[in-house]
Amino acid sequence: MSRRQAKVVTDSMLRKMLSHSRKSSTPVRDQVIILLSCKAGLRACEIAGLEWSMILDPRGKIGNSMVVEDRIAKRQSGRRIPLHRDLRTALSQLRKLGPEDGPVIRSSRGGSMKPNSIVKEPFQAERMAQEFGGETYDILDRGKGSGWEKWRRKETPNKFARYG
Repeated sequence: MSRRQAKVVTDSMLRKMLSHSRKSSTPVRDQVIILLSCKAGLRACEIAGLEWSMILDPRGKIGNSMVVEDRIAKRQSGRRIPLHRDLRTALSQLRKLGPEDGPVIRSSRGGSMKPNSIVKEPFQAERMAQEFGGETYDILDRGKGSGWEKWRRKETPNKFARYG
């Protein structure tokens, strides 16, 4: 089975994605989704299952790291991940907008989102294709053999699957 060659998500592309997300009806939430994927390396199912209790420290503040619990991680392999400062800032903004318990990423109706919605919502392919010169990137495609897995093994730079 052949896989598409992964492409690098550069800093300028990340800035464009974040800029694009500011135009959505839920800009802070969408920015957090993008940063959770790009800066923390979370998969869509992990982003959908992430709860505030996994991010907050014992004092109830956003800590320096988050815990991805076994129950939401792929192959039940939980881990602790340091929080990038941009992600911490975005999480702080998001926390001010909604409940401080339960899912971090909520649908417009207030409930948790499904992984499929996490992938589709902030990255609407048609509009992003125009903005990125005809190519769109699914930064949440973390399949076996993807650029993401190679990056985690330190074989190549951080890459993400390209849809074109």
